[in-house]
Amino acid sequence: MTSLPMTRQVMVVFPELMLDAAWQVMQRENVRHLPVVQAGELIGMLSDRDVLLRATQGRDELVVPKIPVGEAMTAAPIVCDAGVSLGHVVRLMTERRIDAIPIVTSSK
Repeated sequence: MTSLPMTRQVMVVFPELMLDAAWQVMQRENVRHLPVVQAGELIGMLSDRDVLLRATQGRDELVVPKIPVGEAMTAAPIVCDAGVSLGHVVRLMTERRIDAIPIVTSSK
């Protein structure tokens, strides 16, 4: 089985961060998804789609509202354990029509 590289230094945001600031992080880091954590636990995922659904087109630029990330994120995201097969992850993504699944390790 071929192992795919995973990002180990993951950029995360907090639910209190303003959405416009999170959008700037996404643009700067060239990422489409940001895990949202609180007290060290994953509580949501923020996607570019979540941001764009709330944004409006200004005269010369996209205007992202100043609301907390927690109001825009997808709460309780689907996650997979590092030990699951790639086929399982692909099936989940296809069935649920999602573009990203965080791979997590249990701290228990």
